[in-house]
Amino acid sequence: FLYINENQDVYTDSLSVFIPSQNVAQGEIRFAPRVSYTSEFDDGSVVIPWAELSGVYSFASTPANSGGSLSEAMLGLTGSVQAGIDYTTSEGSLISISGQYDGIGSSADSFGLSLGISTTLD
Repeated sequence: FLYINENQDVYTDSLSVFIPSQNVAQGEIRFAPRVSYTSEFDDGSVVIPWAELSGVYSFASTPANSGGSLSEAMLGLTGSVQAGIDYTTSEGSLISISGQYDGIGSSADSFGLSLGISTTLD
């Protein structure tokens, strides 16, 4: 959970321009449940398939497009889904692959693919 509230007092700048007071407030609530299943094999290797649904609810108490607030396109509920599989060898090396779709409930979307490899230096 994140919430920011900023109050700006009225003032006159160095060019004698009157700047009115304003209040900018915005926040967001995030959640990301993940499910996975671990399979261990006789040789010591492990496979973990997983899936995750992420969501963000963004809100603002000021008019959209006021200075410093979230734009109208970013307000409301948006989400993404990710799924992948992690394989750990009996020697401790890890190979991971996952895919992502972001943009559920939004006017913009993106796709992603990730491949990771790590090993011990023993």
